[in-house]
Amino acid sequence: DSLKAVETTDWKKFRKEFLRCRLSQPDRFGTVGIETVINLARKSGDTEEQLKMSQELLDINFTNISAHYAFLSSPTTDENVKEFHKQVINGLLNSIRESGQGNSTANAIYVISVDEEYDFIYLSGFKPVRQELIEENGRYYDRLITEAEGKKYQFYFDISDLYKYY
Repeated sequence: DSLKAVETTDWKKFRKEFLRCRLSQPDRFGTVGIETVINLARKSGDTEEQLKMSQELLDINFTNISAHYAFLSSPTTDENVKEFHKQVINGLLNSIRESGQGNSTANAIYVISVDEEYDFIYLSGFKPVRQELIEENGRYYDRLITEAEGKKYQFYFDISDLYKYY
């Protein structure tokens, strides 16, 4: 049943609603400490701690692609659980991809967090090189210069909804 729910979820709407909730209650969503523990556990090879903390992060922020990826990439994760997280990642990434081509501010890719930008870049096979903030006509964009196979590419991300709260 959970896979069917994943397939029928409007992930763009889900992400926008999460952002609205998150920004209306900023003190409830402090996850930097959890993300730090996840990264340390990943680097040290402590899969159990990484999965435990990734689940804690998902309990707060179900839109966090990296936390879903921890379950997908773990050799200890059950195949049904892996399939669930794979489908969620695909849903989240597709909703990001479908929001714009990203080759200019006019068709920038809509994101709800800087984490989404970097997850999108890494999982699309690119390596980030430089990031810059652009303000244009009252909207805000991140321009990421990336690299893949020795070539440089740039992506524009619309961060206006996120930026207006800072």
